[in-house]
Order: sequence, then C-alpha cells, then structure tokens
Amino acid sequence: MNSFFIGLLITKKLRFIRCPSEAVRMEVSKMGKLKLVGCSFFGDPFHSESGWDEKNEIGLLWKRFMRLYSKHSEYFGKAQVDKNLMYEVHVKSDNKKTSEFSVFVGVKVESFDDIPVGMLAMVVPPSTFARFTFKVTELDHENEIPAEISEAKLKQNSDYLIQVYDSSKFRGFEDKDSEIGFLVPVDGE
Repeated sequence: MNSFFIGLLITKKLRFIRCPSEAVRMEVSKMGKLKLVGCSFFGDPFHSESGWDEKNEIGLLWKRFMRLYSKHSEYFGKAQVDKNLMYEVHVKSDNKKTSEFSVFVGVKVESFDDIPVGMLAMVVPPSTFARFTFKVTELDHENEIPAEISEAKLKQNSDYLIQVYDSSKFRGFEDKDSEIGFLVPVDGE
C-alpha cells in the first residue's frame, strides 16, 4: 500500500474499467475515519470561472487554505498525519434545484486539538470507497465515474466525493503527468 491513500485498511478488489482512451483502474477499499482541518466554501464554485480553473471559487479556496497552512506551519508540522496528502471534499447540497454545493479543502490530522482560528474541522466517517486515479489530461473521465461504479454493480451511498492530491503525483495542472485521486463512497460487497 502506498502513501497515496494512507488510512486505507483493506483492499478488497481491483477492477479495470474501459474508458474511451484507455483502461482506468478502480480499486474498492475500506478506509477508517478521516479527520481533516482546512477551509470551506458553500455556493456555486463555477459562477466566475469554469471547472478545473484556479480562478474559480475552488481555486480561490485552495489559495486561502494554503495561506493559512503556511501561516500556521508550526501547528501543521505537529498535527498533520501525512505531509504528502491534501484533500478536497465535495458535498452535494440538499437543495437539488441549485448548482450549489460545499467544498472543503484540507489535510489529515491526528486530533482536533488547537485548530488555528480561521480553520475548520471535518470528519469523513469510515466507509468503503471506489478509488479512481486520473491524469490531469484525462479529467473529462471524471464524469464517467457514476457509470463505472454502476457497471461494477456498486452503488454510491452518500452525496459526497473526495479528491486526493498526493504531492509525489500531483505537480500542478500544467504538468500533463500529474495525477488526482478520487474516492467515492459505495456500498461494500
């Protein structure tokens, strides 16, 4: 097990799903509770710029988080569990008539003691996840995740997904070899 998904407890199954460009690997794994400290946004993150643009609300949220992360480096130096990993959690709104949703960006911590002012805590409960990895040049395949989960006879069991940024694999959107991980909660088999 590599550090990309620290906290993964048991890899149950490995499947290969065919996408138009190439085979995309999906792993189904259990993960324990994930304690995150970071920043949050609620609204339509694409009202000013389109998806995967650093100028949209998600990009601005990352910039705000990185400023606070740097400002509170002493706290994160002690509290952060894996220095290579950063998370982006998307939670669908309970109002299905809008394009608004919550976005939380942050890092995994050991405990919530002494969280710096201006930062928030989030707990992702233990779950079984379908895990996908995409190169930044293949992010259009993100839209195929629901079909791939269904094809594997799994069902998404919650209204959120997690993007995982591993600094050893993600070096920015301009690097065509950069990779982003996606975790989607599913009913276990």
